[in-house]
Amino acid sequence: MSRSVLPPTGATLLDSATKEVLRKTIRGLREKLVAELSQAAKSEYHLDVSLDKAQLPEARRCRRERLEAWLDEQIRGATAEPQARGAAAKKGKADKAASAGKGKASKAGTKGTKGTKGRARQSADELRARFLGQAVTEAAHTLVNRLVFLRILEHHGVLRPALITGGSKSAAYEQEFVHYAGPLASSTLSGDDTRGYRELLEVVFAEYALELPGLFGPVGLTPLFPIPARTLADVIEGFSRNVRRRDTPARRSKHFRFLSLF
Repeated sequence: MSRSVLPPTGATLLDSATKEVLRKTIRGLREKLVAELSQAAKSEYHLDVSLDKAQLPEARRCRRERLEAWLDEQIRGATAEPQARGAAAKKGKADKAASAGKGKASKAGTKGTKGTKGRARQSADELRARFLGQAVTEAAHTLVNRLVFLRILEHHGVLRPALITGGSKSAAYEQEFVHYAGPLASSTLSGDDTRGYRELLEVVFAEYALELPGLFGPVGLTPLFPIPARTLADVIEGFSRNVRRRDTPARRSKHFRFLSLF
């Protein structure tokens, strides 16, 4: 695969209907990814049960431990400040009651104890679900942004042969990778349900990370959320679905320049 200098482009003017179609396309792909990555993560790491009971293979267990450690850190950060404020407020009330001589200090320390553990547990579960959702959303949006960027490069001839255009039937995969990858292109031998396509994509991401680390470099917990094969194929197909409806060179150019805004 080769790259060249991206040619300059003029101003892009799109009618409101086309803009709305493209916005809906990108947002729809992101929403689909968020939903399906969430489900895939639950299945991959058995998140419905504790780590000790999950009986995961070693590599997957290590990835879940990393995910759990990150979630615990986020929860501690989210609860530390409110707890500090609450402790300061209670101390202020206790000091005021003690100075007034009304004997309310001890009551302030015991009032509302019933049910505190239950509420704290519920709050921790809610925070865990919220932060897990944030991590999944970041992974989904990162993937869409990367694929859109590569698709734009392919459109301008910067990335050759194409990898995103055509997906598993693209020139980069079907005409090059499959002929040289050997067992990597076999789902039976490699255990990869994308037959190496996902790995090839990661190689391209790593190459571009040298020049564009903000987009293609390490982003949050993105590596912990593998993309299911069917989901990846659907998302890649989604980039071309609306463009093909009005398939002229001028319109395609406008479409993909507009996609760069997302």
